[in-house]
Amino acid sequence: MVYPRFAEALIRKRLKQFPIVAITGPRQSGKTTLAKKIFFKKPYRTLEDPDQRSLAEEDPKAFLQQFPEGGIIDEVQRVPDLLSYLQGVVDGRQKKGEFILTGSQQFPLLSKITQSLAGRIFIQHLHPMEYLETKAFYLHKRSWEEVVYQGGFPSVQSQPEVVTPWMNSYITTCLEKDIRDLIRVKSLSDYQRFLQVMAGRSGQILNLSQVGSDLGISYHTVQEWLNVLEVSGLAYRLRPYYANITKRLTKSVKFYFLDTGLLCRLLGMTSSKQILTHPLKGAIFETWVVSEVLKGIHHRDLSIDLFYYHEQSGVEVDLLLKNGLYWKRIEIKSGQTVHPDFFLNLLKTDRIPDLGGGPSTVVYTGEENQDRSKAQVVSWRKLTEMMSFNSSDKIA
Repeated sequence: MVYPRFAEALIRKRLKQFPIVAITGPRQSGKTTLAKKIFFKKPYRTLEDPDQRSLAEEDPKAFLQQFPEGGIIDEVQRVPDLLSYLQGVVDGRQKKGEFILTGSQQFPLLSKITQSLAGRIFIQHLHPMEYLETKAFYLHKRSWEEVVYQGGFPSVQSQPEVVTPWMNSYITTCLEKDIRDLIRVKSLSDYQRFLQVMAGRSGQILNLSQVGSDLGISYHTVQEWLNVLEVSGLAYRLRPYYANITKRLTKSVKFYFLDTGLLCRLLGMTSSKQILTHPLKGAIFETWVVSEVLKGIHHRDLSIDLFYYHEQSGVEVDLLLKNGLYWKRIEIKSGQTVHPDFFLNLLKTDRIPDLGGGPSTVVYTGEENQDRSKAQVVSWRKLTEMMSFNSSDKIA
């Protein structure tokens, strides 16, 4: 099934401006499917194929001769030196929209691109599907916990009855393919235990020393393993905002998995109903909201920075969006009924320099949107539409 992706329009636009577009993101996020949809008439080669990889390594010029008018090179991080030869090809032809590259390991690929293809390439990060994209797969109206439990991987949308075995296989695949490529782990079971521990910390302020203590490993090992999660496109660290503010603020990052289906499986869940009574229900919903906002930004190439705000006194705001001089504060609540407590932190931060005075929003699991004097209340179903992602100059 060829499914709609919001990033497609942006990629088509950039192909008119650059010789190359690279699509990065986690395995199974839909990179190859999207590339083939856009370049359906051009040749496709994957460097996961041993024969193609061997040719690219031993005779890169012969490998690139397979693309007289451009094409798709999949999993290009497998032969990073190929990018230097690709530079010569596109420089010689002087054409736009020649190649689409894909890569599952973002940071190593970006490092090589910076060295070889600066100014010749646009990099598009493709996350698993946004909620609005997954709606095309379903005839029935799903509850928020069903959406969160399934996550956004395309394969799960096309066969929702196999969520648990698919996620089990995905975790194993990531361990075998990506982890061994990037770091040396004495035991893969140790890294899998690390994933489970980190799942329990999604949506929370991160204390790496505490994680290391819980696992019996060093701070530096935790940092290295966490970097691998980010390199693989599976996790995100949200920075705190503390510039120009004299109050005592938390300066540690918050940690999030970027697919809640994967998160739920790592937490041991086997059905969506388990979310409703889980002790981490609020953190799970917060993880979903943050990941949806991040997808919306990356899939549209928007210049919006994300932060969170937390004073040691307990005052906090779950999510801050910054676009130039404009700020938007967002509180995330897993309740289905609007309660006065939802607005407390927004009121407490309303007069803080830089943050206060701008629009504020409460996102909750209820169904109705409400315009309150204190803040706009937005149903989880309308999150992407209500974020005014199409605004080019400010966040409405």
